[in-house]
Amino acid sequence: MAAAPMIMEGTWDEKAQTTTMNGEMLDMATGKMARHKLVTKWTGNDQMDFTILAPGADGKETASLKIKYTRKKK
Repeated sequence: MAAAPMIMEGTWDEKAQTTTMNGEMLDMATGKMARHKLVTKWTGNDQMDFTILAPGADGKETASLKIKYTRKKK
């Protein structure tokens, strides 16, 4: 969604089957650097949920993108 790279660091939670990544990138609305969080949760062998959280207009973290992935069965 942006032309600049974002360097991220994160953790894997084995029990929750979730990867949480944190980094900074240019906010397209304000033109300033802003913290972003990317969360990927595996909900089964064929499904995962991906969420990008970023500062909202009020400055509080809010989901800016959510995707539910499902593997197509043959």
